[in-house]
Amino acid sequence: RHTRRPDGRLGMTDLVTYVCPECGSSSLSAMGSIDWDICLQKWVSDHPEEGCDIWCMECDAHFDMEKERPLNLKEIAQVAIKKQEKLNASNAQ
Repeated sequence: RHTRRPDGRLGMTDLVTYVCPECGSSSLSAMGSIDWDICLQKWVSDHPEEGCDIWCMECDAHFDMEKERPLNLKEIAQVAIKKQEKLNASNAQ
């Protein structure tokens, strides 16, 4: 589906967003839970994309699975800018 780097991360050209099948909005929410994993020492998700209730914040449609599409150039740039801002903020401390 997506090619991953050797470290497991997706490349910038493999980024995707999920959209509502009714209206095409990417403003989605999902119900799910996260649990603390004592071995991993981080919060882990129960993978809400696998069969939990997802709804669109724009048209209020409810569905089981989202429709995936590749990010456009503007969205890729926004992701890169946010990553750089986080990096700059962590280096400033």
